[in-house]
Amino acid sequence: MHDLQPARVGFGSGCRSVNVNRDVRTVDGWWLGSNDAGPSDKCVNVIRLEDLDHQPIAVVLNYAVRSSIMNESTLQSGGMPVGADLAGTATRYVEQQYGDKTVALFLIGAARDQARWQDD
Repeated sequence: MHDLQPARVGFGSGCRSVNVNRDVRTVDGWWLGSNDAGPSDKCVNVIRLEDLDHQPIAVVLNYAVRSSIMNESTLQSGGMPVGADLAGTATRYVEQQYGDKTVALFLIGAARDQARWQDD
């Protein structure tokens, strides 16, 4: 409680093409894949908390993406790699830009944005 301090909050958004609609229609029905033509929310929303000297305290990132992009990867030995994956890489990048006093948090957004929305 001794570290509490006044803060300002700001919000911004932008667009980045990182995610993709994962619903692919096949002769057997819907299947998980990559559908570049399907709808996909490309907005990245950012909340920044800063102290009264405009130094960042925390940055919250929100993007509708499944952050386990390495899920199908395997090592030469046959095992699966362990890593920070997409969300960890993004937050580490933000924290490195601002230094040790800033914490970054990644929220994956609504799963429905990338999940099957069509009727069968």
